[in-house]
Amino acid sequence: MARVMTPMAKHLITLLDSYCTSDGTYELPSTVSVEALMNLALEIGGEDLSFYSKADEVVWAVARHEGYVVPDFPLDSNSEVKGFLAEHGVATTTGWYLKRGLPIMTVTHLWLYSCFMARNLPFWRRLLVFEANEVTDVNRLACYIRDALTFCLSEQTSDDDASLFAV
Repeated sequence: MARVMTPMAKHLITLLDSYCTSDGTYELPSTVSVEALMNLALEIGGEDLSFYSKADEVVWAVARHEGYVVPDFPLDSNSEVKGFLAEHGVATTTGWYLKRGLPIMTVTHLWLYSCFMARNLPFWRRLLVFEANEVTDVNRLACYIRDALTFCLSEQTSDDDASLFAV
């Protein structure tokens, strides 16, 4: 799959901005569905944008992407989770999420959240976490999609933001 479609991402950001009110909320037309907006964003984002309905599964997806053997039940005895966490300088998944810039209250209730994992132009990744129930509101989702695509087009590095990570 291709990287982010830059012209389309810029166009969608501009379009979403046109529906942004003075108080920073979005008021998209009622004909725009959550599914259509999500599918469009993921198509435009290509391999640089992933959606996780359960934010607590991101750590396992990253570990698997990096080549670690992590079965469906991650803490199974044949799992390489301890090695993955050690390589990232943490002892627990909580520590891994905290290094990604998530507040402790979010991490302790992570099952209540969904997220986008976005990769930017220099290949740094960021987690954009939001309450799972917000994914059913097209206007709230528009805000997160805009932020995710904006990050995909950015040039930030871990020198700019220590919560960015490489995968």
